[in-house]
Amino acid sequence: MNKAKRYSVSQLSKLAGVSVRTLHHYDKIGLLKSLRGANGYREYTQTHLIKLQQIIVYKELEFSLEEIQSILNATDFDLLQVLKDQKSMLLKRQEKTQLIINSLENSMSILNGQSNLNILFKDLPSEKVERWKDMIAQITESGTLDEFYLSLQHLSNEEAEFEQRCFDEWVENYKSLLSLPVHSEEVQASVEQHFAITNRLTYMIEDSGADFKGVSYEGYVEHADSVVSNDIARDMYEHYSIGMASHLHKAMLHFADNTLKGNSDKFKNLGLDNS
Repeated sequence: MNKAKRYSVSQLSKLAGVSVRTLHHYDKIGLLKSLRGANGYREYTQTHLIKLQQIIVYKELEFSLEEIQSILNATDFDLLQVLKDQKSMLLKRQEKTQLIINSLENSMSILNGQSNLNILFKDLPSEKVERWKDMIAQITESGTLDEFYLSLQHLSNEEAEFEQRCFDEWVENYKSLLSLPVHSEEVQASVEQHFAITNRLTYMIEDSGADFKGVSYEGYVEHADSVVSNDIARDMYEHYSIGMASHLHKAMLHFADNTLKGNSDKFKNLGLDNS
């Protein structure tokens, strides 16, 4: 008496993850012929299950049912070799799929960065923003904005909106201080706020995590110089108030030399509690 494990059509359907209707169709066309039990109902064995798994894999690889039938009914059918071939084909598909996923993730990152840039620049004149974007594209190696957008990918839209509000509040305060000397207490307190914003944005853009050591003295001096040497930065600050770029540049250098220098560890977390 044959005591080999038998499956009903519903049991095989659940095991293989295919519909009962599909199994009926495969039976009808001879692709997966069932056995008939004593009660006349369809029955399947472990061999059927293995064969069905082959069919499913070939279907995933976009073989037609006719092609699958020809492969499985070949007189020199070698199950082990078929499994090896299927594994090889699936690995190739996996590689192609991963490339597609990588491309999608890259596109999503670019779009997220683009959205964040639009948020950060949302209160500035659109014609200036478009001109700045063209200038940014010209200085990238690829000649596109994608590299710049990718640098903003780690910010969420909510974080970008928060940074935009913080900068707007800071710039309104700084505009009221332009008549004061750059070394004055009020100006230097405002520059410290500027450093906090810079430190926080650098942390989020670089996605530094536990390795973040804060914006260094040298880094902030370089950032200060960019306020007047970078056409985009200078144009942006001058948009808020004529003479602001030069005043801020000097104030930042004073802060760097008289407060930040030698005290980078003290300021490395400044602003991060608001991130």
